[in-house]
Amino acid sequence: MAGIFDKLCEIKDSDMLPMHMPGHKRNSSLVSFVDPYEIDITEIDGVDNLHHPEGMILEAQMRAAKLYGTDISWFLINGSTAGVMAAILGATHKHDTVIVARNVHQSTMNALYMGELNAVWTYPVQDDELDQAGVCGWIDPKDIKDKLEQNPHASAVIIISPTYEGIISDIKSIADIAHSYGAALIVDEAHGAHFKFNKEFPKQAYDLGADIVIQSLHKTLPALTQTSIMHIRDQIVDVSRVRMYYDMLQTTSPSYILMASIDQCIRYIESQLKMENDAFTVNVRRLGTLRDRIGKLRYIRLLETDDIGKIVLLTSDGEKLYQKLRDKHHIQLEMASMRYCLAMTSIADSDETYRRFAEALEDLDSPEMELRPGHESYSIPRAKTAMSIYEASNAKREYVELNESLGRVAAKRVCFYPPGISIVNPGELISEEILDYIKKGIIAGLNVMGVSDNGEILCLE
Repeated sequence: MAGIFDKLCEIKDSDMLPMHMPGHKRNSSLVSFVDPYEIDITEIDGVDNLHHPEGMILEAQMRAAKLYGTDISWFLINGSTAGVMAAILGATHKHDTVIVARNVHQSTMNALYMGELNAVWTYPVQDDELDQAGVCGWIDPKDIKDKLEQNPHASAVIIISPTYEGIISDIKSIADIAHSYGAALIVDEAHGAHFKFNKEFPKQAYDLGADIVIQSLHKTLPALTQTSIMHIRDQIVDVSRVRMYYDMLQTTSPSYILMASIDQCIRYIESQLKMENDAFTVNVRRLGTLRDRIGKLRYIRLLETDDIGKIVLLTSDGEKLYQKLRDKHHIQLEMASMRYCLAMTSIADSDETYRRFAEALEDLDSPEMELRPGHESYSIPRAKTAMSIYEASNAKREYVELNESLGRVAAKRVCFYPPGISIVNPGELISEEILDYIKKGIIAGLNVMGVSDNGEILCLE
């Protein structure tokens, strides 16, 4: 059997077009790098220490803070996951109440568990088009205000913006509301590391008042997988507590290769922004041409979202379109869901990339791909909480056939991955709507996490 390295080489040598992360798109011409084995070191003399930076790592982080216009910016080499968890645990105390967007990443769920926090959920707003496609919408500031009025001692508001599909929330209004109650606003902006660098993208959350913002450089910028950055506003948040959890959740053997990748990415952006026709300007222009071309398709529809770099394709069967693009046209998308699929773009893409992608969609555009208006909803059903995630995860549990789980309390998280948004969390009641939604995903051939291969789900005894 071929090893992991052999498979990676096979992909490298294939003609498969990467319309997915990481943002470097395997394009080594953007950022200078060498054989990783030649520069793979540990904390030897002269190279500084991520957990106590005083030299070149400190300088690199200060360079990043200047580029992004932040008080504090710290490198993350365990991905945004470690940053989200450190932010939440550092901004809260055990058993605190927090206001949490329902469409947050799994890392937030893990932090809720570790901090034994009590989550008050706010669900994304859905319009008819989003509801039909099953795409999560934005968080309503009014709902945040209502939740804080009911829970005035909540220590933090936690949201994800942009969403996987590129939809943003009104960060400024949410930040103002959170601050009026003394709560910190934590924004998982993993998919928005590029926002700062062109006016055609939304404004980054930090510039709109968020207290802690976590961005994945590797998702949309030319940096290696697992490289992210955390920005902190030194006002409401206790930076020392965030730092304590940051150090706990980052490996004690940080990869200098990954840190170098972050620094190289930052330096590349600095150099580009000095140019009149920089890489972001060029890519925005290319995206305009691509989106115009997709917009002329008859059956496959382009969902207009806030981030023009996210290409969300509405279709009758997301998995079918995803597979046809891969098998017939050798184009690998980022993800597929029941009624849409997602392509990710970056400054590493070329005119040829977008031409090939557009031509493939034009070839596949047919009546069978049309998402016709209807009344069936594919948005996440609302769940009722019976106990906290921590309590449910540590109670006695048993496997139950999916069809027999109605009315039981879930003991394990169930989601479609990607994007990994919880359908039901530990401690929540399994309703008929939740069961139906899980079954839809199984029938659609999605990767359903939390349901065993023989169709069982973990519940409380």
